[in-house]
Amino acid sequence: MLLKVRDLNIHTGGPLIAIIYSKDADQMDIHYGDRILLKHNNHKAIAVADITHNKNTIRPGIIGLMEELENKLNAKTGAMVRISIIPKPESTRIIKKKMSGKRLSYKEFLMVIEEIVHNHLTESELAAFVTACFIHDLTNNEVVSLCKAMVVTGETLKFKRKPIMDVHCIGGVPGNRTTPIIVSIIAAAGLLIPKTSSRAITSPSGTADTVETMANVSLDIKKLKRVVMKTGGAMVWGGALNLAPADDKIIRVEHPLNIDAEGQMIASVMAKKFAVGSTHLLLDIPIGGTAKVRNVREATKLRKRFEYVSKSLGIKTRIIFTDGSEPIGNGIGPALEAWDIIKVIKNDKDAPRDLREKSLVMAGIMLEMVSKAKPGRGYELACGILDSGRALKKFTQILNAQGRSPRRMLKLGKHVRIYYASKSGKIAFIDARALSQIAKAAGAPKDTGAGVYIHHHLKESVKWGDPLITVYAQSTEKLHHASEVAKFPALFRIN
Repeated sequence: MLLKVRDLNIHTGGPLIAIIYSKDADQMDIHYGDRILLKHNNHKAIAVADITHNKNTIRPGIIGLMEELENKLNAKTGAMVRISIIPKPESTRIIKKKMSGKRLSYKEFLMVIEEIVHNHLTESELAAFVTACFIHDLTNNEVVSLCKAMVVTGETLKFKRKPIMDVHCIGGVPGNRTTPIIVSIIAAAGLLIPKTSSRAITSPSGTADTVETMANVSLDIKKLKRVVMKTGGAMVWGGALNLAPADDKIIRVEHPLNIDAEGQMIASVMAKKFAVGSTHLLLDIPIGGTAKVRNVREATKLRKRFEYVSKSLGIKTRIIFTDGSEPIGNGIGPALEAWDIIKVIKNDKDAPRDLREKSLVMAGIMLEMVSKAKPGRGYELACGILDSGRALKKFTQILNAQGRSPRRMLKLGKHVRIYYASKSGKIAFIDARALSQIAKAAGAPKDTGAGVYIHHHLKESVKWGDPLITVYAQSTEKLHHASEVAKFPALFRIN
């Protein structure tokens, strides 16, 4: 059947969708959610059918195309496209198989991932796949298969020089923005470290969100390679590179569901490392009562899984357990975290000591992993690079090479509320998860200047009336929303 195109000027950001009038759909026996094949001249695309009964939306003889579908077919308003129905993809059967708790093979993962990459799955089918992998967690072999499927369906980065260094934290601790500091130190030591990072999934800021307040993070493969060859390092958003592109589509579904399945998380991390050609990886697993990993038993189980996958992919990985009992640094939110990084890199006297120390310890371990420093001397070398200003020089070089962000990105929200200590004593507990919720309620990470600044950390003494946190927001409405969230939990316990 031939239908005339109407451009709907709507960007879905996901599946390819076409809207058909109900009588036309009945004539072709097309139902909501069916796959249809559209052909226009030498272009063709598989889309998901949506059906309307409202002639004001789509008239008979017309087919409405979302932007992605219009571009793929190169069909403007008025063009004629031929429509035919096709069976549902095999991937839907595979998703049902995982929903029933059965294990998937590499070929089955590859089939699903290809459908995700080409936007052939509906939002509900993609959500079903993500949820099935959350409820029926992936085995180690399934994680390896998913990793390889995600890598083979995207681009890869290759460098002639070796080793290729990498660092990653599994998250769950607000702040903890060690990556830009470590990248600067490692690159200043003469090593390659093309660091790709994610945007926030369930946190007030991902590393990419924070770095974006200082530099462009949306580089393509060619630009990234030029930056790394020029400076030795980079700090970019993996989603812009088409590295394991299915991963970012999966993350987009995980975000509103507020889930981060362990198997998918491991696959997500290791697929990106595999895609950039990493040879050596330092992996940080924070442990704490409000962190992703609550105790050493859970951390040990996770470490074994990462070790299995790393070995299967040929990546030499060192895994460390760190303190996740409180936020690292003082800022929670993109701009606030960026200011912490800048202070550490510049060796400012008021730089957060915990962020500086953790970054130096991790950079030292990485220097020892590739014999850039003798065993036990990596920390000393990392300190020398930071204290001498070499890390700052490298940091500035990398930001300039990626392209500086406008200064306004580092401005903090103009609406402020301070919360004070209700008694004197020592801080015995900080609810890091609640602080993250407050920062998100204030508008982070979308509003880069929104978030929470922490004035005191665990074991520090405070007096009645001392400031504990300052909340920043871009509007009075968001500040009020953050204040409502702050009413419920006991953010600090002072003994």
